[in-house]
Amino acid sequence: MLRLENRWLRWLLVVPIALGLVAIGYVARGGGSTTPRSSAKQVKSVVNSFAGAADASACELLTTDAVDRIYGGKQRCIKRSPRFRRGSVRIVKAIVVQAKGSVKATSLAGRTLFTVRLEKTPPGCHAGLPGNPWLISSVKEQPNI
Repeated sequence: MLRLENRWLRWLLVVPIALGLVAIGYVARGGGSTTPRSSAKQVKSVVNSFAGAADASACELLTTDAVDRIYGGKQRCIKRSPRFRRGSVRIVKAIVVQAKGSVKATSLAGRTLFTVRLEKTPPGCHAGLPGNPWLISSVKEQPNI
């Protein structure tokens, strides 16, 4: 009977310690959040930089597919870049799940809603902002009613 009690005593000690370690790991990884703060800041930074670009630097913030789809290639994007107008947006929401991001932003006047989709580039890719792996894959614009 004494051995059975010792086993139960061990279980009573081991299980809470194991649960505690799992809880510490959960909190350390962001509490289960799918939007790590650093990734959310990075996608917001790319969107703000894109909105504020008035030159060919805006082309560097788009994925190759987005540049091809919107401008017909990088050279055409660069050629059109002198006509880009600098602007600002108010970011309403940023969601990041693994290698995909989505940002909802409005014009400063609040009349236009932008939905910006982003993709995380693989390590070693040197496009976009320095030290920031996110590029814009699409921008949708609609009236903000």
